Amino acid sequence: AWSALVACGVDAATLEYLRDPLAAQALELCGCWPTAASVLACAGLHLGDDIEDAVVRAAFRPEAVFAAVRDDPAARTARAAGRAPQEAAPSPIQPRPSALGPPNLAFASAPFWALAAAPPFEAARQLLEALSTPASRVLAAASPPWLPFVTFVALLIAPLRPSQPGPAAVASSDPQFRPTSRTRTPSHLWAWADASLQPLLRGFIRVHLRPTDPSSWLASSGDWLAEALRGLCDRLARIFAEESYGDPIVASVVWAFAAYAMPRECREVCWGMNDPALLMLLSRALPLSSQEPASLERDEALMWPAAAYMGAQGEAIDLMRHAAGVLDVRAGEGLVQAPPGSAQGPRDPARLSWPAALAAHHLASQAGGASPLAGLARARPRPATGGGSLDEME
Repeated sequence: AWSALVACGVDAATLEYLRDPLAAQALELCGCWPTAASVLACAGLHLGDDIEDAVVRAAFRPEAVFAAVRDDPAARTARAAGRAPQEAAPSPIQPRPSALGPPNLAFASAPFWALAAAPPFEAARQLLEALSTPASRVLAAASPPWLPFVTFVALLIAPLRPSQPGPAAVASSDPQFRPTSRTRTPSHLWAWADASLQPLLRGFIRVHLRPTDPSSWLASSGDWLAEALRGLCDRLARIFAEESYGDPIVASVVWAFAAYAMPRECREVCWGMNDPALLMLLSRALPLSSQEPASLERDEALMWPAAAYMGAQGEAIDLMRHAAGVLDVRAGEGLVQAPPGSAQGPRDPARLSWPAALAAHHLASQAGGASPLAGLARARPRPATGGGSLDEME
């Protein structure tokens, strides 16, 4: 790794691309930004000016990447309640810090951290473009394994900052941008609502989230991460129900908190224990794409592989009984039945949804019956790899 680091620092252009795990190991050894940029170029990840600006900000000033953090009583109260502090106007973007000496945050983690810090629209788009490419796996390999997921949730729950000098400049800089009533207000933009960002969000999921099993890093995480996940889940559930009106990308991320290894409080939110209407909305937003196991394993409605939602022991019986009542699910079928008098029969494939199918799977497992998702339960996802601790980001 050290030899690769030295070679990249001398002449990145003459080297063939580095591969994992050598690239990740070389990146972990970097103590200055020019060398880190050379290693990333050797790994096939070339960063533009806006991305470099965001990475330097996150690496050398992680506590306030783009704007100063408000510390007044109203802002502290809002954050404690899981809400973003209300601002009459967007906070001014601070100047970029000097990229001198060792970073305060690991260079591999800095792009994820910058994306989670409500960046300006153009910076967010370029960061997503870089992080949705296969070459960006080198960053995840040298970062804590929970960071990509936490980053993605944080990106969805906070509106992006308008690029300077104002929102009009953001729209004019993107020829494919089409403003709608959902995508833009005078001061902010939701990433999930912008048509030009949606393919990049799906690309991020395909590269960093869908192939991995979250149970490995959830099982080894501390109480602080479980507490953070509970707050993120509550906030995202409110965004899904009150702002997105059932957006499929937001729905898939909310349902990611229903994975068997997630904290129980998060699973209770997803299974509608606090709000049955949320479970009904999730069921409508997450239809099954097929009834064939081979096709369901590739279904993009789920963020994690299907097996991550099943668990070896089955979900808690009280959650499943509640979900069965809300979705009108019968064990072994996994479908939302048609209302009385409807022309649609109870076995109509159009009525199938992932929450209903998973509820039926757990009910069947607890009753010793045949699961409608038995074929998927045998396909285990690969565990996530990475640093695994907050200290390794620093």
